Amino acid sequence: MEELVKLSKAWEADSPEVGGVSWTEKNLSISLADNNILGILVEGKVMAFVVLREMDHAIEVDYLATDRRKLRKGYMSIVFSYLQDFSKKVTKPIWLEVSMNNTKAIKLYEKFGFIKGGARKNYYKKGQTAFNYTYNP
Repeated sequence: MEELVKLSKAWEADSPEVGGVSWTEKNLSISLADNNILGILVEGKVMAFVVLREMDHAIEVDYLATDRRKLRKGYMSIVFSYLQDFSKKVTKPIWLEVSMNNTKAIKLYEKFGFIKGGARKNYYKKGQTAFNYTYNP
């Protein structure tokens, strides 16, 4: 849990494009009690993770992060590949939101077949707009 919180805080501090959202240990604990986590561990260290909420009609990505020192190594692509497989298995779409300024994440989502839907103005605490994306299995 501590490693997940560190990754979250590092993203907020170093990446204004992600919307200024980090999760505390309490946030993660609450979310993990009701949700699932999918991630990549290498030698006991978290490289990338996604917190998911499976609902009756969809899978929602609540939060995700990659170890900043491991960017562009393909870890989040591996996570998203497994996420797509899970979506196909349970025949539910995946929903997520992303800051309009987070172009690297947007490219990843589009690479995996996510389609941009609507937008939520002032969604993030720094006033950024969130784009809604959906993957349909």
